[in-house]
Amino acid sequence: MLAYQNLPEAHPPAPAKHKYYRNDEQSSFFIWYTTHMRDLANKPYYGVIKQYTHWIVLFREKQVTLGSVIIMAKDSEAISLGSLTSEAWSEFGVVCKDVEQWLSLAFGAEKFNYLGLMMVDPEVHFHVIPRYSQPVEFAGTTFTDSDWPSATKRIPLQLDEVTLSAIKDKLIKTASS
Repeated sequence: MLAYQNLPEAHPPAPAKHKYYRNDEQSSFFIWYTTHMRDLANKPYYGVIKQYTHWIVLFREKQVTLGSVIIMAKDSEAISLGSLTSEAWSEFGVVCKDVEQWLSLAFGAEKFNYLGLMMVDPEVHFHVIPRYSQPVEFAGTTFTDSDWPSATKRIPLQLDEVTLSAIKDKLIKTASS
């Protein structure tokens, strides 16, 4: 197992639960680990949009389309869809409804692609990619869903920190209203 180099000093080393680990803060295990070790509802450390009982909605820094997010199960032992509880699945519908509403209100998203690949990061999570038939203006940038109406090629947009922060802030504000 690779040791985590980027954990805040207050955290012990990440425990060995799964065979897949990466040595950076992009790892969903790092997100899960820091989420469960800190109260991120009050101090967002890694782009937490909203927490639920069984799920957490995270800002995706590698935006595929405007407003891309991750919905991740809080149960760190769940590494397959079949291992989730019926309570988690029941809440998942509520989370998806909320996320779709936020993305529609914040940016005018029209459709939503959900990807649950779990190949690099084995914890149960879904990439939510909002889709747009027309270009969208936000924070001085024109966002075009160049793959519409086909499946997205999942190529991240090249965005600066100011734009990423504006997208994340808009999502957090929309989710909290």
